[in-house]
Amino acid sequence: MSQNYGIRGRLALGIGQVALWQNNHKIATTQSDTDGYFFFDKLPTGTYTVQASGHQPKQVVVSDDYVVGVVLTSNEEQ
Repeated sequence: MSQNYGIRGRLALGIGQVALWQNNHKIATTQSDTDGYFFFDKLPTGTYTVQASGHQPKQVVVSDDYVVGVVLTSNEEQ
């Protein structure tokens, strides 16, 4: 039986569409809530990239638990 985990985070600029990529393929999208929070559930272990328009992409490694506290900063915060 394989274990599933997830990614939970927040967009610095608030509401937006968030995409999850793995191996150069978009595998999921979600909409953040009104405070910018988003989550992706039921993920196998692996390396993912979380992206949203106007934000820096962030690479996230899911290994043995939920990854929480992922914050996508705005492009202006470089």
